[in-house]
Amino acid sequence: MATLPEVSDPTAPPPTWRIPLPLLDPNPHQPRRTIDEAALAELVSSIREHGLLQPISVRRVPGGRYQLIAGHRRLEAYKRLLTSALNDRDRERFETIPAHEKFDVTDEEMALFALVENLQRDDLSPLDAALGLASFQTANALSTDALCRRTGLELDRVKRLLRLARAPKVVQDACHEGVLIDQVDEQGAVKLLPSGNAKHERARLELMAALEFTKFHVAIEKAAPKKADERAAKAIQRALAERWSFRRVQSFCRSAVAGSSQDGSARVGPSPTERTMLFTDAQELRIRRGLLRTATPAERAALVEVLKALVAELTA
Repeated sequence: MATLPEVSDPTAPPPTWRIPLPLLDPNPHQPRRTIDEAALAELVSSIREHGLLQPISVRRVPGGRYQLIAGHRRLEAYKRLLTSALNDRDRERFETIPAHEKFDVTDEEMALFALVENLQRDDLSPLDAALGLASFQTANALSTDALCRRTGLELDRVKRLLRLARAPKVVQDACHEGVLIDQVDEQGAVKLLPSGNAKHERARLELMAALEFTKFHVAIEKAAPKKADERAAKAIQRALAERWSFRRVQSFCRSAVAGSSQDGSARVGPSPTERTMLFTDAQELRIRRGLLRTATPAERAALVEVLKALVAELTA
């Protein structure tokens, strides 16, 4: 009959305990600053229905306490389940959490475990990934190549994240906090609340767009240092509100950088050819209803003429 090896054996699986939640301390190297509430709600529901499929990982610290290595979201889910428990059975079920205890885990390994676990998840924000990676590199005096080897990440991704970690605050804020923009439906019309006001959603910069706006900020800062943050914020707001593709962000930023290098200024406002058109009267008519409220009188008149011609064709 097979038996488990002793705990001291290197091949032994980590022992699993049920640890009371009050005895658990967070991982001080946790890179994640926010949790996706929708995803966390799904995890809470799954644990309530099926139990915890994978125990958290912890290490023992002085004072009879435990420090979390991996499982930040799972622990948060248990805390919410305990808070919302309606009876003694549920309270008893969620006041302790299954945990693997790991031995001889150094602070460096704690930071690495937390970083790699989060980098493997899709919902970690680019900024949290960038700052976590940069902090680990600095704390352990690693070269970029060594950082790639320790984390298992591709070199290009590491370089991009490290650039974001050095980006100006206005760009980092757009990645983390983002801006509120109007919600639109599939036809481009702004969604409205019962009150008649526009519905809003929070939009954030993706990694590649953030790096382009970092170049944009650098170009403006050389020409007008005191205006750099304001102009970059204005450009980012516009890009997110109009839902620019990465290609458009790249084109806009390259044009602004080129203009800055030639005449010492960086244009932020749209040119006549760059402005999003309300409609096109080409063979395929496409109207952006979400822009109707900001259309100029000339655009409205032109659109009316196009629609009159279309109605005439339909009724001929």
